[in-house]
Amino acid sequence: MTTLDSLPTDILVDSILGYLDVDSLIQLSYTNRAFYSLCQDEFLWKHLVLNDYSVPREATFRQMGWKTLYSKLNHSKVYVWGENNDGRLGLETRGNIGRRHFFNSLSVSSPQQLTALNLKKIVDIHAGGWSFHGLDKDGRVWVWGTIAAQQIWRAFGSERLREPTRIALPDHIRISSLSCGRSHAIALAKDGSVWHWNNYRVPERVHLPASLLESDSVVQVSANWGGSSILTKNGALIVIPLPDRVVPDEDEGSLRFLRSFPGDRQVNDAGYTDLFLQDADVSVVTLARLQQDARLTAATQLQPVLDGDVLVQIAGMEHHTMALSRAGRVYRFEAPEGNKISEAPASSTIEYIHYSAAAAKARSPGQSRRATGPSRFLTAAFHTFAVYTKDGLVLLGQHDDPFDKQPDTMDHQDICKVSFGDYHRGALTNDGRLLTWGGYSAGALGHGEQYEDGLDTPTEVDFFHDQYVFAIGFGGWHSAVLAIPK
Repeated sequence: MTTLDSLPTDILVDSILGYLDVDSLIQLSYTNRAFYSLCQDEFLWKHLVLNDYSVPREATFRQMGWKTLYSKLNHSKVYVWGENNDGRLGLETRGNIGRRHFFNSLSVSSPQQLTALNLKKIVDIHAGGWSFHGLDKDGRVWVWGTIAAQQIWRAFGSERLREPTRIALPDHIRISSLSCGRSHAIALAKDGSVWHWNNYRVPERVHLPASLLESDSVVQVSANWGGSSILTKNGALIVIPLPDRVVPDEDEGSLRFLRSFPGDRQVNDAGYTDLFLQDADVSVVTLARLQQDARLTAATQLQPVLDGDVLVQIAGMEHHTMALSRAGRVYRFEAPEGNKISEAPASSTIEYIHYSAAAAKARSPGQSRRATGPSRFLTAAFHTFAVYTKDGLVLLGQHDDPFDKQPDTMDHQDICKVSFGDYHRGALTNDGRLLTWGGYSAGALGHGEQYEDGLDTPTEVDFFHDQYVFAIGFGGWHSAVLAIPK
């Protein structure tokens, strides 16, 4: 007779323990030492964190610390700092705090707790050009600051938010992941629908052309500056336009669009708008299409695409979208340039050969999921990107680097995510430390009044010595993290 403790470890972890809820897992760990050891497995606790707390799968390349996260995520705290001249930090209930750095800059140079979000159970954080977005455990999105501060035509609902405010998504919509561009945000809901907005009052549901999703579905969204990038399960990269600006129509007593961007938009009775996109409104590329175009044009700067390889992760930048393939290849596509990636992908795409994995390592039948997973991970913003490897390297690059550029390397620092402002950088480690470097940026480094000339070397932020930082969102001249008690 086969008993539970006689089964191979891989079968136990992949096919049985992974389907248990946390209470059952804890009870099983009490039975004997072998099961106690198995129930500490990071893969199991990652699975529980992602499912029970709605933490986005692409939020981090974390390799450890998942059990710690699970036990304390209900008590997450939000910290903000950096430029506060326009009140973007959401701290105005405490007065217009900060030190006058120069005539139009008010610097908050040490992390400040945003107490308005103390009970909201925020699990992910993102920075826009003049704002922040937070995702809570229940899939609701909170925003503060000014989403689109540079618009000449101030959109309805784009006024400065002095404290965290919920995006007015329909009550039944629960967001699983989101991404911020300079002046808009895009999100993927748990039901597979895609939403984007440049104001908090009237979000827009994105309806992609039916021809693109006949046998496919959306798995990731990422914001650029002049549009957004969407990745499908089958590996198609789709670039869509920005959300339109909505303004009150005084004559009709309703809302109207400025119709600045492609697509057919309709305001519905539920309080949001529907954006219906046709094939001509979007740009689409796959690795198969890239390979076909490279052969037709005899493109020499691209390596042959491996058989069966597809895109599995994307990260938006200002004018480009970085993409990672299943085989660990790293590509840069010129994203918001009309239909360029659809019509001539080979001429507008490069592969960073020194950032890509040397060879594909597909999972063999019966091989444990714990032993595989992605060989690379990717984050990017504005002009900078980072590629993470399983052996602990972080490879940094710039948007205008040539295909054969040797990467700047951060190694042996246990980093699981890097986030980028305009001129400052932040890195998160597996053991919950925060490192920052780059320009002072109105105090966005978080080291107080030190280092006003900037920092060349990643330096730990002492403020969080007694806390475990698990999420990071840098942008513009401002910074935010999520932390739990150690």
